[in-house]
Amino acid sequence: MLKRVILVLSILTVFASARNVDKLLNKLARDVARRVEGNKKIVCWEIVPMDDDIPTSMGRYLALGLTSRLGDRLPGQVIDPFEGERSIGRELEYRLQYPTPSEIFKQFQGDYSMSGRYTILPETRQLKVYIEIFDKLTATIAGTASETVKLEPGEFKEFDDLDKRRPPSDLSAEASKFLTSSGTTASLINSARLMDGDGKEPITDKLKIGDFFKVEVDLKEQAYLYIVGLDIPSKGFYLVYPGSLEQINLLSGRICIPGAEGTAFRTVDYGGFNWFKVIATRKKVEWESFTSTTGGVQWLKPDELMQFIGNLNAQSGGWQAVLTEVWIE
Repeated sequence: MLKRVILVLSILTVFASARNVDKLLNKLARDVARRVEGNKKIVCWEIVPMDDDIPTSMGRYLALGLTSRLGDRLPGQVIDPFEGERSIGRELEYRLQYPTPSEIFKQFQGDYSMSGRYTILPETRQLKVYIEIFDKLTATIAGTASETVKLEPGEFKEFDDLDKRRPPSDLSAEASKFLTSSGTTASLINSARLMDGDGKEPITDKLKIGDFFKVEVDLKEQAYLYIVGLDIPSKGFYLVYPGSLEQINLLSGRICIPGAEGTAFRTVDYGGFNWFKVIATRKKVEWESFTSTTGGVQWLKPDELMQFIGNLNAQSGGWQAVLTEVWIE
């Protein structure tokens, strides 16, 4: 079974070279603050891609950066995206009992809500951000703000890497840290990507539920390979590779997983964005003794995940992780 594998990218990386983006966020914070009257509160929601509503790590970076700067200008008046996400469920429950808008605003969120869209233009290395401020009581747009900056080559690469789907925000701190870590070295993996079920053509668009595919890894040197997945509904981790049928995972060069001809992974019963965390190590890492096999899946319970992470750091002799993503519909 290859069921719903989801991995992430780092969200809150601080870039020493992000001076132009800092200027953009400072200007947006100034313009948004001017449109907030008196001591009214504003809740900051997502900033998502211009042509899509899917949350990304880049959007979260921009939203949190803008929220922080707004907080400096409007002390005590800004509700950040994390608190907004945590309270939305409580607000919906409250609406069932007290459907009066003014009471809802008094108990939850703020008088204004702020959301936005962004786009990164590879040809010109431009980042464009558009912000909309919504007056929740009158249900009208209270104002807009927009800024465009040109990114330096280093900035562009860093932010382009962030322009990918982010994982659920309710993962534990340990799980998030594990998923976002790229390891202790960068000398083991050249690349990792998804291939069709025959391992011949790269998957550049989407997979459908029931499709077959492989994971191609290009190793810089001989290494032990592991692939870890995250089950979205249960937030549980499991070991995709190696498995009970493929115990020998010392590999080199460019290989496809699973390696046997006529075998492949298959997507089943869940769609959405999915990721794989491909991990290469210099030395073999112990995992067999603490996975729990249920329904043919090698699960890593929370304490077992921590043990696997501990083994990576203690036994691997250095490890590197690369993430791949695909949309499954």
